[in-house]
Amino acid sequence: MSVEATEVQEILPGVFRWECFSAEHKLELTSHAVLADNQLYIFDPIPLADKPMRRLLDKQKVAAIFLTNENHERAAAVWREQTQAPIWAEEAADISLSGVQRWKVGGKHYGPWEISSLEGGAGGEAAFRWRERSLVVMGDAIFNLPRYGFDVLPEKYCRDQRMLRKSLRWLTEEPFETVLFAHGTPLLKGASVEIRSLLVR
Repeated sequence: MSVEATEVQEILPGVFRWECFSAEHKLELTSHAVLADNQLYIFDPIPLADKPMRRLLDKQKVAAIFLTNENHERAAAVWREQTQAPIWAEEAADISLSGVQRWKVGGKHYGPWEISSLEGGAGGEAAFRWRERSLVVMGDAIFNLPRYGFDVLPEKYCRDQRMLRKSLRWLTEEPFETVLFAHGTPLLKGASVEIRSLLVR
């Protein structure tokens, strides 16, 4: 992957974000790291310049690297080499990387995270909820980009967009405050309410 982010933002205490525009994909690629119990959980990592990567990883063990769908291998192999952390993806995701750990479709808990399948999206699409922080991390199911707005993944990229919308409604039945996206600006307040409003458009 040729793109490389050059800085990391701490958008909430213990929640880190880095992003870079990809000319190949014609949109922003966003990655996150969340600190829980003195361990970092990395989501859909893109390359990060050496100095900010070292600052992020300094004195903090990486517990896992999560891929939110089969299209987000990104630079996961590089991050695994740097951190020695396992890469995890849903068993339905078609991942070419070797040695990827798998959770079964239907849900799993890993550390503080409750993992839910978002059926109908890309292969292996999943959402990660940390109830204590009222925080959800997701991949492509929803994006929030300056040029494209706040919307559900377009039908042409979905396995079944109607099913994806149902999955998102189920996810938001229990409210959460914050959501992080693999493409674009996070929602830091009232996130589940905003998503439910989006789904009735």
